[in-house]
Amino acid sequence: MSNQVKTSGAFLVQDKLGKPVILEWIQTSILSPEYATGMKSIAEIASQAFAAVELQFLQAHPEAVKQDEYLQHYIPFFQNGIENVDWQAVEGTIKLSLKQMHEMDFSKYGPDILKPFINDVYFFVVAKNQATAEPLGYINFSVSPEYAHDDIKVTGIGIVPSAQNSGLGKLLMSSIFTINPSIKRIFLSTRITNNNALRAYRSWGFMKDANPIEEPHMKIIKDHWVFMEYKVEHSDIVQKTAERLISLNKG
Repeated sequence: MSNQVKTSGAFLVQDKLGKPVILEWIQTSILSPEYATGMKSIAEIASQAFAAVELQFLQAHPEAVKQDEYLQHYIPFFQNGIENVDWQAVEGTIKLSLKQMHEMDFSKYGPDILKPFINDVYFFVVAKNQATAEPLGYINFSVSPEYAHDDIKVTGIGIVPSAQNSGLGKLLMSSIFTINPSIKRIFLSTRITNNNALRAYRSWGFMKDANPIEEPHMKIIKDHWVFMEYKVEHSDIVQKTAERLISLNKG
């Protein structure tokens, strides 16, 4: 039996509607070709899942386009006043931006630019319909020397609109414990207007993170986000969900 650490694999599970789903995962680093592959594998899902979230935030907080560096390229849409914004065009631009961001070629950046991320370990998990291999959702998360031991950061979790409300989000979150059983804490953030996600996280056992990690390479306007954490000492909801995942011994 090999003692080699697995860097990929797959799990079989049923969503709450009884449909069989495959969760395929890889572990990689930012300078690896597999990182670009992982990002591209979730590009379309992220575009579909988060366009509505970002649109909802901008509609509630149009002032953010002048405050948040990430949103400044939307300023031209707001130049004639909030009442004249073409929200359909904004949504289309959001979808395109999200897809382009995930399809970015990181190989063109050298180690100096990527230095803050070189020692981080990244995981991509993509959920697919077992029968059709259609991508349904994803989660990506990372481990960093900057985090406390046994901490993991979820950097994205999204479900395509047609697969929402099927329990897939909790299954994807539970894959963290199947891949990394020693994890003690998961932390993440979401837009303050993303009420669907906030309700889901709370129902899974997440609580408000009173002291979110300051990451100097990320310029975040904290008032625009809710920071949450899941601690195994306080909840076992996600771990129990992980027990439903059946390994397919890939990788």
